[in-house]
Order: sequence, then structure tokens, then C-alpha cells
Amino acid sequence: MMKKLLQQFLFIGLSAILSVKLAYASSLALMPGVTIDFTLNPNSRQEFTNFAFQTVTANCTITTDSLAGNDIFVEVLRKKGQVNDVPLSAGDTTIIHVNTGDNLRITAESGGKVALTNMGDTVVKARCVSQ
Repeated sequence: MMKKLLQQFLFIGLSAILSVKLAYASSLALMPGVTIDFTLNPNSRQEFTNFAFQTVTANCTITTDSLAGNDIFVEVLRKKGQVNDVPLSAGDTTIIHVNTGDNLRITAESGGKVALTNMGDTVVKARCVSQ
């Protein structure tokens, strides 16, 4: 009995550590109730994956040093989702213009994955709260 409990505890602990490592190795995890701060450097790409079993929506507040704002290239890599309530499917792309104070709303189905690329000359920062 004790051995089985220890095995379950180790499995849960290692799974949690592995999930965090995988999430931050090449992409950020979208999970309900999580706040993520991320930075998009000029011409850099950041991937977001929904590892949850349900659709997740992240509301992001944008900050940029550019007075003119920045263009963000959005590419849906897997499944379906929405950016600012515009439906997108795997393979779809769009460009959105962001300024400081703008809100970016990203929705991803379970297993969905989206990539954001900062096409501007200045850093774009975002604080995203998922639900």
C-alpha cells in the first residue's frame, strides 16, 4: 500500500516537473487560471499551446515602447482558435496591430497551438490571464 502511494506521488511530481519544463522549453502553456508574462523581441516568435482538456481563452494586456505600435504575425499551428474573436483554423494566418494598453484575446481549443511573431522594431510585452 505504502509503496503504491509513493509511486503515485513520484509519478505526479515528475509529471508536474516535466510539464513545466516542456511548457517553457519551446512554448508557453495555456491553462485555465494561469497568468503568463511574456516578451516578444523584434522578429522573434513565441508559441502557445493549450495543454488543458477544454478550450482556454487568454486575455492579454499589451505594452510596447513604440509610439506607432507593432504588427504581430499570428499563425495557427494546430486545431482551431480565435484572435480578438476572429475564428482561425490550422494553417490560417493574420496580422494584428498592437499599441500599449491594447487587449489581445487568444482562444485555443484543447490541444490547439498558435505562434505569435513580433514584426516590429521594438519589444512587445504582454500579461495574459487565462480562463
